[in-house]
Amino acid sequence: MLFSSDITALHVGGTSRALPIVTEWHKAKGFVRYFHKFFETTYSPALLRLISAAVFLRMVVRSIALTARWPFAAQRPHRARPATTTPGLAGD
Repeated sequence: MLFSSDITALHVGGTSRALPIVTEWHKAKGFVRYFHKFFETTYSPALLRLISAAVFLRMVVRSIALTARWPFAAQRPHRARPATTTPGLAGD
């Protein structure tokens, strides 16, 4: 395995075709599951319920903002950056 700190990558794709509320729902559900799995013995049930409520409240607020912008974001073309190659790593 080789390491090079000057390599850049461009992520194209992702969940651009999915409704933002679906993505936010899965993120919030996973975050709450994580807290319950790893902190159930550390924190009280009341605090875990408060954290869960805060996470889902954030999901609702964020989903409203993202859904309002979603139709306009789909119209913008992606700006592709030129690919960079590192000498010595590209099949030499």
